[in-house]
Amino acid sequence: PCYYILLIVSLLQCGFLTGMLGNSFIVLVNCIDWVKGQKLLSADCILTSLAISRIVLLCIILLDSYLMVVWPHLYTIGNITKFVNSFWALSNHLATWFATCLSVFYFFKIANFSHSCFTWLRRRISRVLLMLPLGSLLLLLCNFELIDTFSNFSVNVYQRDERNSTLSLNVSKTLHLNSLIVFSFIYLIPFLLSLASLLLLFLSLRRHTRNVQQNGSRDFNTEAHKRAMKMVMSFLFLSTIHFNLCFPHWILLDTIKHHRFSPE
Repeated sequence: PCYYILLIVSLLQCGFLTGMLGNSFIVLVNCIDWVKGQKLLSADCILTSLAISRIVLLCIILLDSYLMVVWPHLYTIGNITKFVNSFWALSNHLATWFATCLSVFYFFKIANFSHSCFTWLRRRISRVLLMLPLGSLLLLLCNFELIDTFSNFSVNVYQRDERNSTLSLNVSKTLHLNSLIVFSFIYLIPFLLSLASLLLLFLSLRRHTRNVQQNGSRDFNTEAHKRAMKMVMSFLFLSTIHFNLCFPHWILLDTIKHHRFSPE
């Protein structure tokens, strides 16, 4: 089991280093531009905030993994469990919604629809970008409440007597699986918003390309559509990778708990 745990930790470290390098580069470039006196655009500010939140999230995931490997007994302390889980939820929430805001921003700035609702929202893009994270605070509060419930129950599972090791293991696995399912539903909303932005950008690109071909005019907006779609697709791809990285983290937790609760 030790080699198995080390392999999972190594995979998490590779993901950590890759994410840290990419996000640190984004923060560094924008900070250099800001120090030089250049005005940062709204997209740059959102992108920098997204990179910072992802850096914090990666650090918390790495810390959590090391705690489970080196000091698993710390998870019998309720305050430490709640502290780590709460910071993980906060950083993950911010990273997810900053990515969603950036997708929505590109959609309203580049897409072109004649619908009155789209025009009304486009003129108020600043308010829309402000309301998205503010509105998500309700989901964050629900997330914290779930974390408090799951943390208390998880600590009780850790503190079970050795005679109930099989029961403790089964309850612990069920608890963690249920928490992953619930948290996945919470983050389904921003994922669907980003996906909707991508699909609407694609529809706008098709309409724009068809109009250019019919009118024979020069195309100035197609490349902007394509760049925006690539950006949104990259956010969706990174979000998918992030959720996939949760599975090695869950396997690590499951392996450690099995090693802890299994009879000698």
